[in-house]
Amino acid sequence: MKIPQERQGSLGQYYIELESDIIAAILRTIQQGWRLASIAPPVSSNAGEVPINECLRDGMRTALENLPWKGSMFILPGTESRSAKSLLVPDGLTDISILIIKIARTYSVHDPQAIIECKRISGSDTDLCRAYVLEGVDRFASGKYAASHDSGFMVGYLLSQDEQSAADGINKVLNRRLRSNEGLSPSNVIQEDCFWSSRHSRRDRLPSINLHHSFLSLQSWPP
Repeated sequence: MKIPQERQGSLGQYYIELESDIIAAILRTIQQGWRLASIAPPVSSNAGEVPINECLRDGMRTALENLPWKGSMFILPGTESRSAKSLLVPDGLTDISILIIKIARTYSVHDPQAIIECKRISGSDTDLCRAYVLEGVDRFASGKYAASHDSGFMVGYLLSQDEQSAADGINKVLNRRLRSNEGLSPSNVIQEDCFWSSRHSRRDRLPSINLHHSFLSLQSWPP
């Protein structure tokens, strides 16, 4: 991972550029964590995002113990965030955060270096697709989340249909808002159906941000 010292992010922090191997490790940790979380009784298509998020975070922590990069990151609870230095009160609350130990130790950076925002999604549900963009993607695009990061992460809990349908539904929202250049496409980090990516311009001359999307299927509970 790289943190060029000549580039400054928001709030005077270094601008964090995650290399592809770190991005892949985060995506795999989400995937492996979900395999454990998805069978937990609280997790179903009828559950709210908060209890599902709790199960996913616990699953990621458990999965991390058996992954090769175990010693390189910590999975944290959601953290408060400020989108502008002038704000005295945080204006954001993230779902899941990741501390990259190498960055934290080398540069004494105490804030998380990766933010994961989680939303329920179905490609056929216009309201959920709109919320995924306006209350998810745009929290990164506006600088509310990860203003000092070049990469952000989103999880979409699939209530129905498949990953392609979810991406198509989200892209329709972006197209209607004349943002077709920000559309989701299959990930070039890990080429599997559940992983997608997108790139978004940001305000206040911040560099664009790359978003890495993981679409995770919900199982009905009880069977």
